[in-house]
Amino acid sequence: MNTYSSYECKCAQGWTGDNCNDDIDECLQNPCPQDTACINKINGFSCVNCASFACANNGQCIDTQNGPICNCSENWIGSTCQLTNFCSSTPCRSYEQCINTDVAYICEYHPCISSPCQNNGQCIETGFGFICNCSRGWTGSRCENRDYCVSDACLNNGSCINLNTSFQCHCPDRWYGQSCERFDYCSFNPCFHAGFCENTNRNFTCKCRQGWVGPKCETRDFCYSSPCLNSGVCINKNSSYACTCPMGWTGTNCESYDYCHVNPCNGRGACFNKDAGYDCSCNPGYLGQTCDLIDYCASNPCLNNGTCALELSGYLCKCHAGYLGKTCELDMDECSFDLCPVRSTCYNNHGGFSCVWNDRRRKRNLFNEKNVHTVQLPYTARGINLLKDTVMLRRALNVCEEEKHNMFQPIQVKVLTRERIIYVKFYASC
Repeated sequence: MNTYSSYECKCAQGWTGDNCNDDIDECLQNPCPQDTACINKINGFSCVNCASFACANNGQCIDTQNGPICNCSENWIGSTCQLTNFCSSTPCRSYEQCINTDVAYICEYHPCISSPCQNNGQCIETGFGFICNCSRGWTGSRCENRDYCVSDACLNNGSCINLNTSFQCHCPDRWYGQSCERFDYCSFNPCFHAGFCENTNRNFTCKCRQGWVGPKCETRDFCYSSPCLNSGVCINKNSSYACTCPMGWTGTNCESYDYCHVNPCNGRGACFNKDAGYDCSCNPGYLGQTCDLIDYCASNPCLNNGTCALELSGYLCKCHAGYLGKTCELDMDECSFDLCPVRSTCYNNHGGFSCVWNDRRRKRNLFNEKNVHTVQLPYTARGINLLKDTVMLRRALNVCEEEKHNMFQPIQVKVLTRERIIYVKFYASC
């Protein structure tokens, strides 16, 4: 059929192609029933089995699901055993493939035929030989070596190197471990004073040289010489050390026995250790070596400067002259003892007495105040005796030695028994 500037062929059944010269292979449509084989023919096909199919050269026909096949003897090949098998004698080497031709054989170089790749490695032929594409976990030119590096064994950018039975990682800076999994905290040299650094899971520890302590060996160890004796515990301080002593010991280095630890002062005073014992500084109201005695004198029960003396179950007041009573609270009436000289009157005072001469009244207007004197004498037995003898008193006072021409007249004597003083007031014309 003509077309515009060409032609077109409409082919008969069984033919195809631009010019209808190509036989259609009807067997491509699987037209034959099971257990038969389809054989294409010119302009048709046929379905055969061993009943209608013959194998040459004593080949054995076998019906299969896909049709009959020929099981040829060793020296024959082909679909119907029609070709001579020149390769049956294995004329080619192990790395060559024997190929039959119509009249002989040829040997082609195929190195992968001998399966040189081990451990399921894939052999790939090249123009000059072969290479092995190894399966996971194997390496080497023939996949003969175990690849221990296959599973990213080295972490943190470490380089993996296969060994005979294991692997080795070359770790980058500041990483270490079998798989470079551990960070090297010691790479910063954190330990001072030549301390030895050891890495831990997430940090580091420093093993310090003798004489240094602290997380980074930064603190001077004043305890390294074990200065605390008798099981004392040494505690470092900024510039020295302190010892925490066990019970029974005291001192800077726990070197002294602590006699105070058993509370010998009975809680009534402060205990002070000595070389071979202790002293108690008793609280007010207590006394004795162990503050076991009550100090009844501590409250100063004796009045008017009386002296307190302890007794077994109380105290005794030793009163000053002029006082009496249990606590010296009573004023003594010295006038009852006739202590004043003649021609004088005794007047009792608190804590003493006074003697006033009676004749002072008639001579009062004759006394010149310039010639009136007051002197002080000690309150002694001699002083009391002088009051009774005017002549002796005059001589004791050393006034008006020329008695015939001078006048000496006592005016008043005041005795302070508590202060033990005698005041003598007198007139002397000399």
